[in-house]
Amino acid sequence: MSASEDPVFMDVGWDYVPKTAETEEMEKAFKTGGVKECANTLERMHDEWQNIPLDVAVIGNSGVGKSSFINAIRRLTADDEGAAEVGVTETTEKIRSYQHPNNPMLKFWDLPGVGTDKFPTKTYLKDVSVEKYDFFILITADRFTENDTWLGNEFRKRKKKFFFVRTKIEANISSDPKTRKLTMQTPLLRRSVSPQLTI
Repeated sequence: MSASEDPVFMDVGWDYVPKTAETEEMEKAFKTGGVKECANTLERMHDEWQNIPLDVAVIGNSGVGKSSFINAIRRLTADDEGAAEVGVTETTEKIRSYQHPNNPMLKFWDLPGVGTDKFPTKTYLKDVSVEKYDFFILITADRFTENDTWLGNEFRKRKKKFFFVRTKIEANISSDPKTRKLTMQTPLLRRSVSPQLTI
């Protein structure tokens, strides 16, 4: 049975689906092979991202946990071979990339902290070659700073996609007397959430 004979085809409503390259490809697949061809196309699309190089810059103030974040997302500790060097002072002085363990096309770039003596705000974006990255993870800790706001605004001006990620939350919670009861629930929460955090 062709898609044109498929009774479901009449009710798909392609006119109401936003036109993108992906939806047009799905419409064509449906018209030529019905639901089965759509399923094959979706499976191929699902895996395609692994063949596209993606450079993700991990950026923020010095000492907020950028290198630790890269290690965590790669499931490494600071002592493991190939881990990003971590420390409480300005540790990252040289830009370096780290491949994701399951996808060598996905690289996380460990950038030096913004606004330090070696990497002042005035020349920071040029110093780190901001235009070469596809996506940014803006790491912050404790509170948002002027540098965080500045970076976010610069990404918007350049139409760069980014996420804010807050680190060191556990330390803040455990030091606040109002939230000490919550820290008792942390292991339970971690066990319930961690299976969902795999990449």
